[in-house]
Amino acid sequence: MTHSKSDLGSPTWNNETEYKSIASPEYKNDFLVVSQNIKLIHELSSTLKELIPKAENLTVSETPLKQLREISNIYWQGHTLIYNLNTFISCLLSNDGENAEARQEQSKAKNLSSQFTQATQAFFLMMMRLPENIINEYLAGANNHEKFFFEDKRKLRDTLLSLDEENLITALSTDGISAWGTLYTNITSSVRVNTLLENGETQSIGLATAAGLLKSSDAKVRENAWKNTNNAWTLQEESCSSVINALAGWRLEIYKKRSHTRALNFIDAPLHQNRIDSATLTTMMSAIERHKEVAQRALKLQARALKKETLAPWDLFAPSPFVQAEKNKMPFADALKLIKKAFSRVNPEMGHFVDMMAENQWIEATQAQSKRTGAYCTEFAKSRTPRVYMSYDGSSSSVGTLAHELGHAFHAWVMRDMPYSQSSYPMTLAETASIFAECVLADELASSATSANDSLSAGFENAGDAGAFLLNIPARFMFESNVYQKRVSGTLSPKDFKTLMTDAWTSWYGNSLSEMDPMFWCSKLHFHISGLSFYNFPYSFGYLFSHGVYALSRTQGSSFYKNYVSLLRDTGSMNSEQLALKHLGVDLRKPDFWNASLAIVKEKIDSFEKHLNANVK
Repeated sequence: MTHSKSDLGSPTWNNETEYKSIASPEYKNDFLVVSQNIKLIHELSSTLKELIPKAENLTVSETPLKQLREISNIYWQGHTLIYNLNTFISCLLSNDGENAEARQEQSKAKNLSSQFTQATQAFFLMMMRLPENIINEYLAGANNHEKFFFEDKRKLRDTLLSLDEENLITALSTDGISAWGTLYTNITSSVRVNTLLENGETQSIGLATAAGLLKSSDAKVRENAWKNTNNAWTLQEESCSSVINALAGWRLEIYKKRSHTRALNFIDAPLHQNRIDSATLTTMMSAIERHKEVAQRALKLQARALKKETLAPWDLFAPSPFVQAEKNKMPFADALKLIKKAFSRVNPEMGHFVDMMAENQWIEATQAQSKRTGAYCTEFAKSRTPRVYMSYDGSSSSVGTLAHELGHAFHAWVMRDMPYSQSSYPMTLAETASIFAECVLADELASSATSANDSLSAGFENAGDAGAFLLNIPARFMFESNVYQKRVSGTLSPKDFKTLMTDAWTSWYGNSLSEMDPMFWCSKLHFHISGLSFYNFPYSFGYLFSHGVYALSRTQGSSFYKNYVSLLRDTGSMNSEQLALKHLGVDLRKPDFWNASLAIVKEKIDSFEKHLNANVK
């Protein structure tokens, strides 16, 4: 069956169940409620400001516990509404980055978020500084759901500044660090790439569409798309350089300011945000480096499959050559059926979930010039309903991305009845469900293979995953680490960024690529996100951790699904080490677990090589 890009049946999402529009009464009312919450919290916090300096020495009778509980209840209501408002605006801008009304409203929502954070600052400083016995007294009532939430926050109590300083940082962030992230997002929606299309024509297209061409079965189209995209980014390199310099500089200055009790390293904040120990990160990265030859071999096998001496950067997303070109474009409905079948193998409930996402129109998968690049899963906080965003192009990679994001959505769905204080999980653990979903899909493809080409195609995809998670992600981590080390001494130039990126790629890819990608720092969104740094190592963590989880699915039988859901529900109230010990019985600080997961990856690559040797001369 032949499918063109225009008949893939990719759906658009329906978010009107949340708000009809920015001008709707429901949207305006939620905005107003948050504003009222801010005033109320300020009133309730008036006496807290005087108590904060002596909070560590207060007794239970001196502490306004009733007041703190009232503020907490108002905080969670406001937090939910702000999350909802921002999600709605983000969804609008994802579909159309040039939406002037949404851009203006985003600015208002960010100001509202800043005001809300400043209003609750006294409450959180008080909760961070109170003695343990008073915190236990506070948690003895209806607020017990906040136990882990505050335990985790209180780990940073020795880095706190004064109330005025904390509020100043928050106030300046809106037009400071956040504005730099917004600038990059605006750039991505306006950049156009003049390149060769699959129909032989040359056309000016958006970045999201150009990224789709990197998955073309036509090597010439892929090469043109990669080179012309990098040419387009070269025109923006000064702006992108300014963004990364500003983000890193801002964070380093904040870390320096907070180092009044103990020295903070640039990696400390990402470790805390991702709820893992430095020992876990070091052990994992060391294990990956010791086994990087496996991933390099995976790319060399892909090159052999594509009948090339060595892969080029534009081949990293090439579709499997073992699928006929006319079958490379899978209609969206067929992709959903395939993913549903794969999910149903774990449990029928997971299959029903895929149907529900489609029926409720909670998936955005169309292609458009002004859409932002990438894919993600988000959630509306009021309804506790997930949304999946991507630009579906029918490629096998796109099918994998859809499964990945639906895995995220399933994670959010099984936690929908839990308090928000127990359902906010870090990126490391967020990637568990998404990459587990990819593993399930890969297993479905392998088990349903009816020909040598089917097995080869599954092996080709596994090899691509190994290259992405065990080479590309570590290269990003190395690059960002080096950026922060050098940024301490001053700003970096575009040339500096290119050198650091080339060095990182060379260190990890070695001779598995014909050339490196010096502009990757510019084109990769993850380096320009204002809300968090080191948006990289959690992917490698999730890839290997999910392999450990998936191994259980093969040994636990019918009891696995219940255990899997239980694991996902615990991700909001445990750190990574606690979760692994409880549900997998392993110590992430030791190399055994990581070596075992890497051994599973090696088995997949060995199998791919075996099939290549038997079927490809």
